[in-house]
Amino acid sequence: MNEVRQFRHIKQKFNHPIINSYGNWSERDSLVLFTQLNDGAVAFGEVAPTPGFLSLDLENVRRETERWVSGEEIQENSPLQPAISCLKADFWNSSWIPERKEICKSRLYFKKDEAWRDASTVKRKVGLLPEDEEILHLKSWLAELPVDTKVRLDPNQSWSVSVLRKWIDAFYEEKKIEFIEQPLPHAQIDEMFEMAIDSPIPFALDESVVALGDLHKLEKMNWNGYFIIKPSLLSDWPRTIEFIRKNPSKSVLSTVFESPFGYEALLRCCTFSSNSAGIDRKIFFGKTEEFEEHHLDRLQVPCITNRRLANLWNSL
Repeated sequence: MNEVRQFRHIKQKFNHPIINSYGNWSERDSLVLFTQLNDGAVAFGEVAPTPGFLSLDLENVRRETERWVSGEEIQENSPLQPAISCLKADFWNSSWIPERKEICKSRLYFKKDEAWRDASTVKRKVGLLPEDEEILHLKSWLAELPVDTKVRLDPNQSWSVSVLRKWIDAFYEEKKIEFIEQPLPHAQIDEMFEMAIDSPIPFALDESVVALGDLHKLEKMNWNGYFIIKPSLLSDWPRTIEFIRKNPSKSVLSTVFESPFGYEALLRCCTFSSNSAGIDRKIFFGKTEEFEEHHLDRLQVPCITNRRLANLWNSL
């Protein structure tokens, strides 16, 4: 069957920068792939370099993308592989039926934006201040939240073992904390596994999922915590979906602030997890290319039809 191949280099400026232990991130650069078969079926995939997770030379990737457009075969270890794999996902098929039709999302905490106050689950970046000062700030903040709010703390690998122990000692009785994401660097994954066994606060692997590149490796390592899964950064979407289906209560889907095309793919993937997803997109709210439906508190899946995605693609 004949196939049309295209790509776009898409730049998206954030409404406010994302500040974490990696620094300030204010703009998303993506290469988005598009295919259309002669029966009209369309699909999208995205190459999404992300600070702290995936660094790419976009010019080199762009040249490889041009080779893909011309019909050349792309090697399995190519940085295009996550996007090419996404193009082949079943959820682009018009007959696909989601396992869940509504997705609940956690809110990302921004001090100047109080939309998170109404959320049942809030993610907050930590590791930005001296630990004693930050612990005091966080205790005051947690005390103001409703009793049933769940909080996900994310230090982005910035803590040491001693700092992690200090946080556990400070918050071991705090029921609002759902888990701590990747508290230690990936190089200390053994220490993190060991501490997770007895920690009263659950941990979640995030950067380590991308570093290892295969969720099934982590499954065999008997990790007892959560998995923060960013499908856009993993090379095999069907294999990732298979893992989520087997581990719906331990899998937390997360955005890397994809374009509307990659974000729709992520939403469809979210149906395989039973947890609130880390897919807050407010930093793009009001942008011309945005779909209003992507900004609802509860997201219907599919959220945007393939036809509307194709119309947006053709307008760019």
